[in-house]
Amino acid sequence: MGSNIIKILAEKKWSQRKLAGASGLDPVYINRIINEKRDVRISTASKLAKALDCTIDDLFPTTEIPDVNRMDVKEPMEIE
Repeated sequence: MGSNIIKILAEKKWSQRKLAGASGLDPVYINRIINEKRDVRISTASKLAKALDCTIDDLFPTTEIPDVNRMDVKEPMEIE
């Protein structure tokens, strides 16, 4: 989550302090979230998303799902 927040802050040219003011959260708490030293409740994620004008999904990292159509699939081996 921290890296996504950093990305969004950079795009908006915002500081952590500005995010704290916009979200109503303590700047130290924002820093701990960004440095992934704190777990985030959904209510906190909602405040952050609202302040950053994004969705909660935008805050959380996504895992890449492999494209099965591009995978090198081999025929199954027969086991005796």
